[in-house]
Amino acid sequence: QDGDTAQVPVSMAQKLDIVDVTNVIKIVNADKYNIVLNQKIDNIINVLEVKTPCLVAILDKPEDNIEIKIENYINAQNKSVEIYNAQDLGLDKEKIGVSASPTYVSEVYRPKSERDGVEIKENIINEISSLF
Repeated sequence: QDGDTAQVPVSMAQKLDIVDVTNVIKIVNADKYNIVLNQKIDNIINVLEVKTPCLVAILDKPEDNIEIKIENYINAQNKSVEIYNAQDLGLDKEKIGVSASPTYVSEVYRPKSERDGVEIKENIINEISSLF
């Protein structure tokens, strides 16, 4: 959990010197070199292609229709995930996390957008480029 200020993904990406994308609702496609994803900001959905390595921060409630390919599921069963904690990284628990945050959030709200967004479901970049 990132807490209420959403600073962790951006800060991590800066420390790692990699690109970050926040507010991701769907990973459309990913390979060794690029990730295509949908990013939702207000009522607008951006379709982005990002070079790897990168940090992707998923919204709390991503799209329900995330497709899981069976071959990826099978391959994932044979993969290991390395998990590190503060002690593994030599970090003082009193200097990290929510308890060490200099921010205090008394209330969180999202302002209402006064305009509707448009979702582009198909890749039309080539069609648009051909007009010029």
